[in-house]
Amino acid sequence: MKNISVNFIIILGLIIFYSCNSSVPKECIERADSLKQQLDIAHKEFLAIPYAEYDQIHKKVKETNAIFKTHIFNIKDETFKTTFSQYTDLEKEYKRILKRYKNIAEEFDVSIKQIDNIKEDMKSGALNEKDKIEIYLNQEKAAMQYLTQTMKDLFVDAEKQKNNFLQSKEAVEKFAEELVKN
Repeated sequence: MKNISVNFIIILGLIIFYSCNSSVPKECIERADSLKQQLDIAHKEFLAIPYAEYDQIHKKVKETNAIFKTHIFNIKDETFKTTFSQYTDLEKEYKRILKRYKNIAEEFDVSIKQIDNIKEDMKSGALNEKDKIEIYLNQEKAAMQYLTQTMKDLFVDAEKQKNNFLQSKEAVEKFAEELVKN
């Protein structure tokens, strides 16, 4: 009888020990939730970037450039030549910006999926070691910080190019119209 009681206590102790070790620490779940919220906020900010407007500027510049890119050498006015050169550079700049935008969009999708997978693995018990959870969450936090900074840099660059476009647009379009007439 004493032997059965000892075995019962050992088995009960193992069950309690195992169940305690297999549960995910509450602070890890809270940290994952917080990280997900931060990522969602950053993603909403990213989606608020006026991609369509930048795409329209790119198309307009590309269309205008096609009309008179070959005429740059015939322009005598050096000030206008500089304006024109800056305008033609906008096509390349916006091509880069739009490509970066698409890459950032893909990275946001991957990060959102990663956080969701970590949370799901914690809930299912597949991921229950605090050290591993911390490593994964730190990696995602670093990725999110990188994405957020990259997104801000993209927006600043796009707005700078938009201002360049607006400054040179009128003179360049007027010149393009005159070329088409002749």
